[in-house]
Amino acid sequence: MSVYMFMPLWPVWQGEESGTALDESGAMVALFGLGLFLPGPFCNYWLDTYKRKTICLWAMLAVMAATFVLSFPGLPTGLPAVLRLLQGMAFGVFQIALGSTLLIDLSHTRRRTQAAHVYYWFSRFAWSLGPAAGWLAIRCGMANVMVSMACVAVTAALVLLLRLHVPFRTPLEPVRFSTDRFWLRRGSPLFFGLLPVTLSAGLMMAGNRCFEFYGLLMVGFLLALVSHEVVFANADLRAEVTAGLILLFGACLLLLTGEAVVTVPFASVLAGWGLGLTSSRYLLFLIRISEHCERGTAQSTYMLAWEGGICMGFFGGCLMMRCCPRAVYGVGMLLTAGAAVYYLLYAHAWFLKRCRR
Repeated sequence: MSVYMFMPLWPVWQGEESGTALDESGAMVALFGLGLFLPGPFCNYWLDTYKRKTICLWAMLAVMAATFVLSFPGLPTGLPAVLRLLQGMAFGVFQIALGSTLLIDLSHTRRRTQAAHVYYWFSRFAWSLGPAAGWLAIRCGMANVMVSMACVAVTAALVLLLRLHVPFRTPLEPVRFSTDRFWLRRGSPLFFGLLPVTLSAGLMMAGNRCFEFYGLLMVGFLLALVSHEVVFANADLRAEVTAGLILLFGACLLLLTGEAVVTVPFASVLAGWGLGLTSSRYLLFLIRISEHCERGTAQSTYMLAWEGGICMGFFGGCLMMRCCPRAVYGVGMLLTAGAAVYYLLYAHAWFLKRCRR
């Protein structure tokens, strides 16, 4: 929540609404997204050489420190960009240490898929609740409270992690640079199938900067969670992804053709519903094509597609909002349609041939 809180709110938080500020906001998010990828090849070495809980704690503290320093006005030119890059790097290490390592280590073998399913649903919820909380603070005239809210959220996570008991593990001697726990090469077709979906989500994030959009995304996510467990539990594998992409396409179409006041509530629910259905199924696909020892790597690959796609989409959306705001949703529709064609004609059959679980 603390990380997502600042993505759509940077220009407002800085007290500016000009096009320059919007470009700066997109650039800051792009740097954060770039930072996610940079430390990945070293994570396997750190996590097998040092205590995994310690790595996770230090990464979390680095996220908190960057957030705190960014709250000071009048920072030297270039320092906010460096801090956002470092924040992205720390958040990437935190996600790999917690979601792709400790989560697996502390879960029963037969419940690890369920654990990953729950963990990444909370990541989706945070994408709604973080910006919604920030917009609510701004609406109430308390923009500076956002920093306190972000630090409180990270502190709560820190307290929870400190209470976590991690059994002793003998250190290993891995190579210093590898793709383990970072990038599942055999899962690249699924990564590139999910990426257009998260890109379109990032575009909508750039085009809709209001409390209602992010608040109602949560409604869509809850509908997706119920649908995933009830409607699509025993359905054809293609049904869930196809339905999700249709809903996401409908959200972009509503935002492109209708008046914002009328369409935003409906479009945000459709967007959350479609994004939740599609992304949750792609997570399961990535896990099912992985070997037993590659589960964490598969989950990191999913995380990069989710976080990186949203950041790149937001950056592109900010650039387009200056010259042609409506083009944001048109590009989102093209990306969603392309993702549907790619999945139905190639990715689904590719997955069935390589499914291991």
